[in-house]
Amino acid sequence: MTEAINTNDLKNTVEKLERLEDEKAMYTEVVKEAYAEAKAKGYCTKTLKHVLKLRKKDRAKIDEEDALIELYRGALDI
Repeated sequence: MTEAINTNDLKNTVEKLERLEDEKAMYTEVVKEAYAEAKAKGYCTKTLKHVLKLRKKDRAKIDEEDALIELYRGALDI
């Protein structure tokens, strides 16, 4: 059994998603350019990406992860 589809609503939904995908692609390019600028200034892009991830986390979570990393590094002598 098939349900009736509101074609106008479906069309609007698809068009909205298409616009959002286009915007996402545009912003992806803008972010890529910003990383290229940072690299040209001498910044390590890998480290910048890591710092951005850290800034999204709670300080307690960061401290917990750092403690585990230090524990593992000590155990492995690195």
